Amino acid sequence: MVKIMNVALALGGSIVSENIENLEKIIKQLQKISDVCEKVVVVVGAGKLKKYIEYCDEEVSNAEKDMVGIKATRLNASVLKSYFVDAYKSIPETFDELKIAVDTHDIVFMGGTEPGHSTDGVSAVCAEIIDADLMVNVTNVNGVLDNGGKGDKIGQMNFFELREQISSVSCDPGTYPLMDRTAIEILERSDIKLVVVDGNMPGEIIGAINGEHSGSVIVSSEK
Repeated sequence: MVKIMNVALALGGSIVSENIENLEKIIKQLQKISDVCEKVVVVVGAGKLKKYIEYCDEEVSNAEKDMVGIKATRLNASVLKSYFVDAYKSIPETFDELKIAVDTHDIVFMGGTEPGHSTDGVSAVCAEIIDADLMVNVTNVNGVLDNGGKGDKIGQMNFFELREQISSVSCDPGTYPLMDRTAIEILERSDIKLVVVDGNMPGEIIGAINGEHSGSVIVSSEK
């Protein structure tokens, strides 16, 4: 079988923790992606587990709250990894470890890395590291919505337009928007296409790979 591309996936934690009964459907799509892609890195968010951030003492720093969220992301990533016997044996905690992992394994699961970096930001860096052709943001909305998430879905746009859409959204710990600014800048500078899909919709994750999805496509302004 000819492997078609390298892919980084930002898998929203809500897709895992809030739909645990549908985990098998997600796993099957990820397995299909692994079958057709050369290198796959799946970065998993915290989902419901980020509620523990709210129980931190109000005096602790945002960095400490972020670390709680990071541990939650790694727990979710470990659950998904357990279904893949050929995946890298552990959850990389740094990008240096990721580089080692992708040298020897075709699929790697990750959580967060350090305070201030969202799931999307980590995924974007992973996409650069593996020279990805595509990053897929698997969330719980069917693409990028106009008017700050209150309007109609935008089928295709460029990174400048996406940046405008999220410009007024909070980036406090546990409340990152659809895509944070850092992730957008990383993808834009490396000219990596982004697809945003609803992971709750059947087949949308694998559809993002083969172009048969109903989400949003974001590309560089020059394209």
